Amino acid sequence: MIFTNTIINSFIYCTYVHTLCRLFNSTVEHSSNLLTCVIFQSIFSISSGYISLYSSLYLNISNYSLLVGYANTILDILAGYFVYDTLYLLLYKFSTLYFGHHIVAITAIQLLKTNVIPYDLVPYYTLLCFVLEVTNPFLNIRPFTKNTSYYKLNVYYIFITFLLFRIILFPIVAITIISRLESLLLWSIFTIIYGFSIFWFKKIIDITVTTFRLE
Repeated sequence: MIFTNTIINSFIYCTYVHTLCRLFNSTVEHSSNLLTCVIFQSIFSISSGYISLYSSLYLNISNYSLLVGYANTILDILAGYFVYDTLYLLLYKFSTLYFGHHIVAITAIQLLKTNVIPYDLVPYYTLLCFVLEVTNPFLNIRPFTKNTSYYKLNVYYIFITFLLFRIILFPIVAITIISRLESLLLWSIFTIIYGFSIFWFKKIIDITVTTFRLE
């Protein structure tokens, strides 16, 4: 049952991608997939950030079940996106790095959902999704801004937000959650995810330095 919602959301996301491509008279090629990802990740980041903020401010016994439902839905939607993008990698543009990342991420989400969310950790679950996705719309839109005046601004924004959310805030949120759940497997998986972040941040530093030197 836990994985069923993920599969359902992956089909929903697939429908969303193909619908947008139809609207723009485009095939599901790499550039079109990036644009649909940008739209999804923007909406997802705003939604998960809002729910996390609301949960941290207004969480109480009466709305606990409702907010837990929202948190689980956010996790399902994110897992559905990863399942879709994994299939996209297999069918159109395979990357060992991204494939490994997605499998690890899907596994982490399913493990999180096997545990009952502790009362005081509800905001952290949605905050976790927010910190992992908030930079991604700007990462995916970067190729489309290369010959525009927004490129440098976008690169600097990616550097700052990735450093703040993925490098600094992510381990704080992850440790807060995992230390309560006491899962050695989750510790291992989140360590791998953080390793991916360090790897990508090094690439972002290189891009940022190159961009700065061009000024």
